[in-house]
Amino acid sequence: ELAEFRKFIDRLAFDALPPRVIDAVCILSRNQDQWGVAYSSFVLAKQAGLDLEFQYEDRPLKEAPLYLLPAVSSHSPVSRRCWLQILDRVRAGATLYVSVHDGVLNPFGEAVGVEVQTRRRRSEPTDVLLDGLENVPPLRTTGPVQLTLKPTSAEVLGREADGNPVFTEARYGKGRIFFLAFGMEHELARTPGAFHAEDAKPYWQIYRVIANRATTRRIISGSSPFIGITEHPLDKKTRVIVLINYSPKDVNAEFAVASPWRLKSVLRGHRPGKAGDRLTALIPANDTAVLVVQR
Repeated sequence: ELAEFRKFIDRLAFDALPPRVIDAVCILSRNQDQWGVAYSSFVLAKQAGLDLEFQYEDRPLKEAPLYLLPAVSSHSPVSRRCWLQILDRVRAGATLYVSVHDGVLNPFGEAVGVEVQTRRRRSEPTDVLLDGLENVPPLRTTGPVQLTLKPTSAEVLGREADGNPVFTEARYGKGRIFFLAFGMEHELARTPGAFHAEDAKPYWQIYRVIANRATTRRIISGSSPFIGITEHPLDKKTRVIVLINYSPKDVNAEFAVASPWRLKSVLRGHRPGKAGDRLTALIPANDTAVLVVQR
């Protein structure tokens, strides 16, 4: 396999694969399980068709169209300076996603578009239903804190079994803020098989909702949570697309190419077929397809 891969690399028309397109910056704090939260965020983003880079909250804030602040923990998860800087970026047009494990952010309600009515210890697991996604089964949270929320300007995208809002979206200046009232990333890092087991819940659908509504730099959109897609610009008119099958089974991947981009050539794998307005490609287990698109 290593020898075949070496031959494949030697046949490429370029010397090095350019850096991948980054869709979002994931901000981590010193007061959380950084590795676990980062791991969950990365996998969920991959399953939803996003590519992340990471930074700590006490470093200069990177420019990005989308920011993730996952599984906020403790009473001082990020500095006030960092939080206000993030809000300034959203006000100017960026998108922000925040999930809360047991942390507190201030100011909060006005920006997120909800008022916290009560904050209490959660006594038992709770199911979460996502609005408008009929094929997505209830997702379960066992988080330590339950927030009773009253929407003020936010749209409710998900509710607990009793109707209490748990996933919301609000406009903030020229941008928008998604809020999830449980630390999904923290919980999944502690759940065996959370991302790949046969009965694993599709928590990545929450990230997919955000990806569909946020502005990203991506031109390829896929449908399978087991196919990771990276985009590598050779120049302003040409990109190398790498589709990786992370599962131990063959996957018939479906994906769409945004207009005016079109498929130019195939560097690895079979030439994709068509299914309506989408392309399809059979990618063997633990293997990859490499395409070139052009506009």
